[in-house]
This record gives sequence, C-alpha cells and structure tokens, in this order.
Amino acid sequence: MENQTARRVLQEQGVADTRAFDGCKKLLRRVTRKLHQLTSLSCPAAFIGTEGAKALAQVLGTNKTLTVLNLIGNNIGSEGASAIAIALVINATLIELNLGPGADFINPLGDEGVSAIATALVKNATLRILNLAKTIFGPGGALSIAAALTANATLTELNLSHNTIADEGALAIATALLANDALRVLNLSNNHIGERGGCAFAVVLETNNTLTRLDLSRNSLGDVGTRAIASAIEKNRALQELSLQLSDVSWAVCRHVALVVTGEDRDLKLISDHGAWRKLLKKARLAVTDSPVPIARPPLFLCGFAGVGKTTVSSSLEGASLSTNLPVQTHGFATRNVIINGCRFSIWDYAGKMEHYACCEFSLLPASQAVFLVCVRGDESSNEATRQLEHWLRFIKC
Repeated sequence: MENQTARRVLQEQGVADTRAFDGCKKLLRRVTRKLHQLTSLSCPAAFIGTEGAKALAQVLGTNKTLTVLNLIGNNIGSEGASAIAIALVINATLIELNLGPGADFINPLGDEGVSAIATALVKNATLRILNLAKTIFGPGGALSIAAALTANATLTELNLSHNTIADEGALAIATALLANDALRVLNLSNNHIGERGGCAFAVVLETNNTLTRLDLSRNSLGDVGTRAIASAIEKNRALQELSLQLSDVSWAVCRHVALVVTGEDRDLKLISDHGAWRKLLKKARLAVTDSPVPIARPPLFLCGFAGVGKTTVSSSLEGASLSTNLPVQTHGFATRNVIINGCRFSIWDYAGKMEHYACCEFSLLPASQAVFLVCVRGDESSNEATRQLEHWLRFIKC
C-alpha cells in the first residue's frame, strides 16, 4: 500500500468527506490503523488541525515504515507541532516532513511550534528534508533552528521561505552554517532579510563547501549585501544555484554579479526577478567568452571627476597637439583606438559628472580584462587627491 494518500485510505473505509472530521481524533485513528503498511503518507489540506496532529504523532513515534509525511495546509498549530516534535525524537525512519502551506490553508506553527521541531532535530538522526515554509515564525524560531543546525548532521534540505526571520534570524542561521557540513539546500526566500543578513551569508559562502542551492530571493539585500554575496561566490565552487532579488540594486552591482556567475570554470545557475537581467547576463557572457586571451585590443578606461583633464590625456595619447585648441569636454563617453609603444588600445573617456556615471557602471570590465587610468588634478591637496583616487578605486572594484 505504498504511496497511498490519507484521503484514499479513508475512502476505502467509507469516509467520503474528510472535512466533516475536521480536527477529530477519530479521523486520524482510521488512517493510522494502516500506517504500519505505508512508507509514504500524503494528507494535504485535510484539515486535521492540532488534535489530528496529536493523534497522528502518537502513532508516528513508534512507526517503523513511514519515510515521507506530507501535512501541508492542515491548520496545525504550535501544540500539534510540539506533539510531532516529540514523535520525531523517537521515530527512526522518517526522512521527509512537509509542514508547508497548501493552496488555501497553512500550518501556523509560530515560534513555539517551530522551536519544538528544531529541538527535536538535535536528537533526530534520520530526517533529511524539512519544509517549514509559511509557518508564521520570526527571529525566535530562527534562533532555535540555528541551534539545531549546529548539532544536526543529517538534514540536507531546509525550506524556511515566506516567514519573517529578518536580519537577526539570518545572522543566527548563517553563523550556524559555519559549523554545519550537512545542509545542501536552503530556501530563505521572502524573509525580510536586509544588508546585514546578506553580508552574513557572504561570509558563509566564502568557506562553505556543502551548500549547492541557496534561495535569498524576495529579500532586500541592497547594494552592500548583494555585492558581498557576489564577491563571496567568486571563491565558492560548490554552489550550483543561487536566487537573488536584483530589482532594487544598482546596475554596477548587477553587472558585478553577472560577470561573476559567467566567469571561467563556473557552473552556477542564477535566478533573479530583474526584468532586464537576461539582457545584462547575455552582455556579460559575451564580454567574458568572446574576449581572446590575451586581449588583442584591451580597453583603457579613463576615470576621474569632471575637469581633471581626462579628455586632454586621451587626446595626447592619440598623438594630438595640445598647443592651440584644447579638446571639448566629454558628454557621456567617447572612444578612440590608439597605438602606444606598439600596443593597440581602445580608449574609453568617461564624463566625470554624476549624471553620466550610469555609462561607467554599464560598460566597465573587470580589472583583469582592462587597463584603468585614474586622473586627478595636480593642484589638489594630497588629502583631496587621495579621496578622489579611493573613490574611483572603489568604483572600479564594484
């Protein structure tokens, strides 16, 4: 009777409408009579409620055959979750537990219920897949899950999406992952995570060699958190799939991410909500894959604030005489091909005004594929010259 659903079991026993038994122990007793014959039990949106969960947990504790239990959208509360948690401590066969949302209903476990499940994970040594999506918990529940992850060595897939763990919960889980080498898949989508949480997971990705899929979509990591993630995955070779929200970050950071995921020897799938992402990714791929090595005509980018003489430098490199007519100030950017000491360069002269920075953000290549010349006025003070230089170095790095 493998892979039969709870509804089918009930129908075989003459129960036509399971909703009529909402939250009733009698309903679950009818199902649990046959649990010893099942390896998989799916009971989606059957409205078993807290009382039903308690009745099921009583049998689950001693069951020796069930490996998959699906209870999505059953209106199970914290008490029902606590009962299931007690069963998990005893049970030695269950591999997958799904307490996520159904199409119309959820399981409102709350911080208390999620903490109970997390506590059980410390002692449970068989569960591999756990879905706690949209179970209405926040940082409190996340802290309990983090504590469990530091001790648990068997859980490989964890879905915590559509909750409110925020930066506090993200920091705790990220810290726990530094000591966990079992988890392969983590979904934290739509959890109110901000820049601090993004930076915390960047630290994890720099050293973690076990995570293969990470979902941080529908969180506001911002420029700081997203750039940190991008820099971290340059060093990470284990991650195979990453989901990020890029609609609220700058083009420079989007481009940084694009160049990282399309770099040499990368097999990383990036999933994003950004409407222009595909176009940007295509441009990045062309920039990486179509450039010969060594680059036959490397770009030479002239960077600097307005009025520092970038256009003058560009013209002098081109061989123009500057004794009479000074070059006109650049608007947006200008390009020209030159030969310097027998080497061919493509000069990109950027305007230095703030409104033209978007041109720089969109077209700058990584430092390994271009030459950068930062121009600063010679009559500036040393402090001001240093400030300008540091500004453009940061700009180039992003």
